[in-house]
Amino acid sequence: PLTVVILGHVDAGKSTVTGHLLYNNTSAKSSRIPVNFAWLLDEDEQERARGVTMEIATKQLETNNFQIVLQDAPGHADFVPAMITGAAAADAALLVVDAASSDIRKGQLREHVYLAKGLGVNQMVVVLNKMDLVGWDNSQAYSSMESQVRDFLTQAGYPSSKVRCLPASGLTGTNINVNDNETLQSWYQGPTVLQALDGFDTPPQQPKQLEKPLRMVVADVLEGGNAVSIRAKIVAGWVQNNEKLVVLPVGDEATLTKASSLHNTDLRKAFGAGEMVDCSLVGVDPQRI
Repeated sequence: PLTVVILGHVDAGKSTVTGHLLYNNTSAKSSRIPVNFAWLLDEDEQERARGVTMEIATKQLETNNFQIVLQDAPGHADFVPAMITGAAAADAALLVVDAASSDIRKGQLREHVYLAKGLGVNQMVVVLNKMDLVGWDNSQAYSSMESQVRDFLTQAGYPSSKVRCLPASGLTGTNINVNDNETLQSWYQGPTVLQALDGFDTPPQQPKQLEKPLRMVVADVLEGGNAVSIRAKIVAGWVQNNEKLVVLPVGDEATLTKASSLHNTDLRKAFGAGEMVDCSLVGVDPQRI
């Protein structure tokens, strides 16, 4: 399993790029109908009406090497706490940069990068989005922007070996799932966004963490019915249905009655380190979690 947070300034095109990853590109092209791919990530009517992501949108994506949970973080300054929640549970990041912007490091992009690094997100794919506005034949502009982004990320503490950059367009879908643009092919032979995600390193400590005592970090709490629903990242050990847990730091005991993995929809009773899970707890007050 791998958890990837989607970062970047508001209107950089994070939701549109991620929507393309989740949507069948073939059907989109054959229909010839403009599709608002960001709607696949905006999960309530308020977000869709405002055209801005306000909460973490969580979706699943399977590649050759990983079962990925994508967490589309809000890019607006008002919703930075939600971005922090997503980055805190992430193993890697997809940073979306507006390639048509005069200042690619403006606004929340800088804040997102430093917060992600501080929260332990140590590998990153950078998508220079909106290349259709820059011009697919403008390889020099792309190289200049890539150099600026790499210099900035190096200053933020990211080693060059842990950063990969690529050109793309969320509007047209070019180089997200497939690169079918002949002009781009003439000077760019690197991976698509999907291939870059598949090329992330497996978190080095993940296998060893399975041998340790259970530790889950709670990302969200929802009260409903007789149980409390939580979303959490298992950072060590295993958990299974009907297991008794201790809620820290208060020390309350609770029983996990039902759990499901966001990485894998197969019906299972046990879940291990590296997985994001939705759980139901009984015997505990939601105010105490």
